[in-house]
Amino acid sequence: MEKNSFSSDPSLAQELGLLLFLNSRFICRRYDVTENRGKPEVLDDLIILQKLSSRFTLESHCNGLLFFVRYGIPEDIFIYNPFRPGVSQTLPQITTMEEEPMRFKQKYALGFSPSTEEYKVVRVSNHPSFRAMIHTLGTTSWRDIVSIPPSPIYGKPVYADGALHWKIDTSYGSNTMEHRIVSFDLGREEFFVTSHPNLGSERNELIDLIEWRGCLAIVDFSFNTHIDIWVMKDNINKKWVREYRMRVKAHDGEADNSEFQVISPWGDGEILLSLREDQFFSYDPKTDQPTYIHVAELRKTISEETYRTRSLLRCLDAGGLSPLTII
Repeated sequence: MEKNSFSSDPSLAQELGLLLFLNSRFICRRYDVTENRGKPEVLDDLIILQKLSSRFTLESHCNGLLFFVRYGIPEDIFIYNPFRPGVSQTLPQITTMEEEPMRFKQKYALGFSPSTEEYKVVRVSNHPSFRAMIHTLGTTSWRDIVSIPPSPIYGKPVYADGALHWKIDTSYGSNTMEHRIVSFDLGREEFFVTSHPNLGSERNELIDLIEWRGCLAIVDFSFNTHIDIWVMKDNINKKWVREYRMRVKAHDGEADNSEFQVISPWGDGEILLSLREDQFFSYDPKTDQPTYIHVAELRKTISEETYRTRSLLRCLDAGGLSPLTII
């Protein structure tokens, strides 16, 4: 089959899905968000995830592929394809690791390099000193890279426009908020600082990094009257544009809107949000109104991931995934 031929099907171009992970049981439900807008239809249960040990952590995702880690010495790492249950790729173990696994001192991320057409996994450790390693899918080993992050990073990575992005960890004593984002170019294999727009607060916990239609975006929850979404429209010149200002009032007299989470574009120009991780809303910028969305059997302990089927099918052909066996 010709490479990327799946993605040429125009009927798949706008299909969007929402994955809800019930962390207590590692069962995933997949919801369609285009055919039945406002009331997502349960398509299937991806029950293979219930076989995973509770020690597995969903660390990253890219083009619909899910990246799991089980921390220990050695660490077990694999990539799972939820669109084709049972299809995965196990990564080689790292032979030169720190003496003790330190989950909160290590960061993993999965991304795709458009320039080389390769999927790569990045591992960053800041204990006892900064170290960065990379694995290219299809190879048999990890390798050290010279470039290291200019500042400590924290939180989940965001893949957008050929790079991985993290927020800077300000708990290490940095007094300046001039730089708040660390990025990694997957083609050049280099870390760099990404500029940001003027935001409402210097508290990094009041912003989220998300992928927005292929671009890096910042969600600013600093205000109690609205939520701003900034999108980097020009990746070369690092030009930020405030794409949306959602008129959302903070609950119960809160000083900010940090209880909300912006997940993804939704339906016909709408925005999907969650509140306190167990309520979903569709926000329509044209009417400036949110609409409650009922999701059946929703648990509080979930994490939300979104994927475009077109991107997912493209990565199936390029990634070379194989059947998954879980012991």
